[in-house]
Amino acid sequence: MQAAYEGHARALSYGLTRYPAIVFDRGRAVVYGTADLGEALRYYRTWKEGTP
Repeated sequence: MQAAYEGHARALSYGLTRYPAIVFDRGRAVVYGTADLGEALRYYRTWKEGTP
């Protein structure tokens, strides 16, 4: 039961407002709207390249 709740507790701590969501860098970046890790990673890398 504890293991099942861990994901929910993390979602609350990151302040996620929608699902599905994939979290990067311990909550610094969140990609909403996809459960596809490859797609989320492409969005994340594009975003990261554009930030100083």
